[in-house]
Amino acid sequence: MAESLVIDYSFSQLTGRHPGGWSAAQCLEHLAKTNLLYSSAIRDALKPAMHVVRSDRRGPIQPGWFARIFLERMEASSPSKFRAPDSVVPAPEADPRAALRDFLGAQRAVVNLLNETKLLNLNGIRFKNPFAPLIRFSAGTGFLLIAAHNRRHIQQARRIADSIPRAVVASSGR
Repeated sequence: MAESLVIDYSFSQLTGRHPGGWSAAQCLEHLAKTNLLYSSAIRDALKPAMHVVRSDRRGPIQPGWFARIFLERMEASSPSKFRAPDSVVPAPEADPRAALRDFLGAQRAVVNLLNETKLLNLNGIRFKNPFAPLIRFSAGTGFLLIAAHNRRHIQQARRIADSIPRAVVASSGR
């Protein structure tokens, strides 16, 4: 999904932006930064349980009522807007290939953590939200939030890239 952004759009479409908005490349950079912070916070909470040999997994991830509301507001289809914390605001100019590389690396870290903890009760272990430490979600909800946040910003990146005209490359006449 993210790879197709860099394949389907020109450099100018990936780096172009509207006044006060991000570029498609900046959306990917933001996701990379956010996913690394979230997965690190989740890993810290799960670390003590990861060394236990037994499995205590109990069914699918079941977010509580507050987490469900937060997840709904995070989805791409939600009209809700959030201000990004300074720690995950992308650089003013983001290189599309570097942003994609960083995003894919952050995604690998999330998937690896999910695989390492697949036998744990992800509903029963809570982590501190790295952006709002007083808010704690279950580790399972954290993984769902990462996925919803990815969908939101990848869709945003596509909308941005679609709104920027493709640069016309002059023909050499041959």
